[in-house]
Amino acid sequence: MMLLKALGALGVVAGGTLAGWLARQRVIRRPRDLEDLRAALHMMETEVGYALTPLPSAMEGVGRRVGGTAGDLLTTAGRILGRNPAAGGSAAWRHAVHLVRGSLSLNNADLLIVDQLFAYLGDTGREDQLKHLQLAQSRLLRQEEEARRQQAAYGRLYFYLGFAGGAALALLLW
Repeated sequence: MMLLKALGALGVVAGGTLAGWLARQRVIRRPRDLEDLRAALHMMETEVGYALTPLPSAMEGVGRRVGGTAGDLLTTAGRILGRNPAAGGSAAWRHAVHLVRGSLSLNNADLLIVDQLFAYLGDTGREDQLKHLQLAQSRLLRQEEEARRQQAAYGRLYFYLGFAGGAALALLLW
């Protein structure tokens, strides 16, 4: 009986530690994903401003080059927009976010920046699109800096909090 209690307590502690580790990984991944997204928008700026590539093709091409979460989002949004051009870039982006949501470390504010950008891409003049791309990149840079501060402040905290919460729960259940 005592062995089962000990194994159960160990399982609860392991579960709490795993939950803390997963929260920590999300905090660690967010600045990297924001950096990738910012780099992707810089590539989009080149595609829109100089290569004059149609938006669905530009999104898919940049998405393939960038890879990761940002690449998955752009590739998916480009495919959606290519199949239904009347929907617009913003609707394609939202649908792509919905499809890829489980693997995202980006928060709603990060996604809103790009959502607002895609409302203008493909529907305004080239110069206006370039200005919106640059604005989105600067806003993502601020988000990235904030994410790096959060990573430094909360990265370890989540891990230890998960372990401590699991240990406390195991003691309460003992």
